[in-house]
Amino acid sequence: MPLPHNSATATVTIDGLGICCFNHRRQFWEVGYLRHDAHNHELALFIDEKRVDLDPVNRDFVIRIETINGISPYRDFPDGFFGSERVADRTKDPLQMSDDEKENFRWAVDLEDPWDEMKQGKGELFKPSGFKVTRAFISDAVFYTREIGPKDLFNLSMAENGSTMSDRELEAHKFGKTNNLTAADITCASDGAVNVIVDNGHGHSEIKATLLHRSGDPWQISLKNMRPGRVSFSGQHDHESLHDEIRVAPGRRPEMGDYQLYYTAFNLLDHRKQRALWGFPEINQSGRTDCNLVWASTSDDLDALF
Repeated sequence: MPLPHNSATATVTIDGLGICCFNHRRQFWEVGYLRHDAHNHELALFIDEKRVDLDPVNRDFVIRIETINGISPYRDFPDGFFGSERVADRTKDPLQMSDDEKENFRWAVDLEDPWDEMKQGKGELFKPSGFKVTRAFISDAVFYTREIGPKDLFNLSMAENGSTMSDRELEAHKFGKTNNLTAADITCASDGAVNVIVDNGHGHSEIKATLLHRSGDPWQISLKNMRPGRVSFSGQHDHESLHDEIRVAPGRRPEMGDYQLYYTAFNLLDHRKQRALWGFPEINQSGRTDCNLVWASTSDDLDALF
């Protein structure tokens, strides 16, 4: 049964280059946004489509999304997310999926599962060198997939080049779809609220917004860490609905996405097993191949990144 989204006080959408985990001990979610310099990823915060000012230079700040009279979902969702089973078939047509299948959080690739579809083997999080990680804490939230990527991706080793492969060779490497957009519902009592707070990392905190519960009309909070000019597969910065048709230019070859950037913060025991996701950029949308939130299922916090 799908989540009752309209009952939420706020819905947080999370997009772009980031690693998340559920902190079982402290009962909240953590997200680490990789501010990778190679692509100049930009972290943006929106509330009901209005951009919230963030210091473009300071990358040590922390975003806290906290509740007043929040209702914990963790009795029903002890691991913090909707959907308990792995995605059975990532190549399945979304039109043939139930709502429960579509919202399964586990469309997100799990970095720490050595037996998942990436087959990259065991590894561990570590502090990246050369760039900072910006942290977000999200309380009383149940995570789920809001939007599945519309196209199948291809899972290649770092030594392989998808742009020179024949269609038959590519087909042998088909991985399927991932979470194009992850979301989290936060629910408070009727007299409750959600606070959006930014700590500057140097002892000063500022409440950017206090969002009072409004029945049947959840606030929309967006946290996005992407290259400037790159947007969701939905084709819009505010994540409007998918276009009816995904068009790829004739003769275009697949391009490498951003998945391999996670190895700057996730150390594989066998570096030879590093993988990359390739895909066909669309001409009528963002040109983006992939830049999707991943999950660290066995880590209880993201302290190793800092």
